[in-house]
Amino acid sequence: MRVALIHMNLGLKGGLETRLYNYMRYFIKRGDKVMVITSKIALGIEIPKEVDIMKIDVSSTPKPLRPWVFANKVEELMQTTKFDFSLSLARTSSQKVLIAPNTHKGYLQTLNKRLNSPIDWMTNKLDQKAFYSTPHIFACSEMVRQEVIDLYNIDGNKVHTLYPPINPFDFNPNAIQSKSTLKRELGLDPDKKTLLLVSTSHNRKGLPLMLQVMQQLQRQPIQLAIAGTPQHNLPDNVVSLGFHTNMKKLYWAADLLVHPAVYEPFGQAVAEALACGCPVLVSDKTGAKEILNTLLGLVVPHLQPELWAKAIEKALSHPFSIPEDILLQKGMTLEQHMDVMLGTVGIS
Repeated sequence: MRVALIHMNLGLKGGLETRLYNYMRYFIKRGDKVMVITSKIALGIEIPKEVDIMKIDVSSTPKPLRPWVFANKVEELMQTTKFDFSLSLARTSSQKVLIAPNTHKGYLQTLNKRLNSPIDWMTNKLDQKAFYSTPHIFACSEMVRQEVIDLYNIDGNKVHTLYPPINPFDFNPNAIQSKSTLKRELGLDPDKKTLLLVSTSHNRKGLPLMLQVMQQLQRQPIQLAIAGTPQHNLPDNVVSLGFHTNMKKLYWAADLLVHPAVYEPFGQAVAEALACGCPVLVSDKTGAKEILNTLLGLVVPHLQPELWAKAIEKALSHPFSIPEDILLQKGMTLEQHMDVMLGTVGIS
């Protein structure tokens, strides 16, 4: 089978990129011929040798307009090139399957904003065209599925909820070292409870709120570790770890993943943490709350520092019990994920 995987930028930063690499590995293992269609490949990215690359050059276009140009060029390519299966993780059209990791209208609605800027208008138009033109849409959560249906007036029969796949090889609970040892290796205080925030977009993921919370918790033996975009001039009980390639070590070291997002369509870090045996505390604006129960994590209904400080204290003494096969139970292994996707579109 000839497969096209579409993503505008290939990097190592986020959940979508992780999904793309998982899809590559899956189709390569099946023996399919895989082509990745993209506009940019970041330095240091290693693409499997079995994968062909089709690079669409948009570098001469002003940066804000590149998604529009990329989408148009992908549409032209898909109309002239035959693929047995095509899957897009970008705001493009003419593919068989579209991954909906979010919606722009949903994001603006959550923040009580309107379509005021030209970029908002363009992004919304790309969403609308992608949703209308794609036969099968897989939303990353029920929250996003309802946004696609309600905000864009899309037929619900073609929109399916399918949680992002997690690779058990990359994320698992089998830590060889103790939490104390891991904390020391990461430059953290082994005698303090460690909260972990994973973020590359700090305002949306709730870092400003967490900094307020840590001010309230500064007299307690609790520290916050931030993994992702580096931060500076932080309080004494907050540490910036920067970007990490071995994320499971961070989840093993942490006592609690905190995810106070103001808008999070799913939150792949939540599932990764659970797969590594780390309980979670999330906002009610996080799609991954759908997979939680009180053995796995807690949901905080409001984005107020006082409530989050109390919720953290409660969570750090809560009797969580995360099963080792949590990914299997939630249908989130790569094999389960792809069985559902390919079965829905009629491919065996």
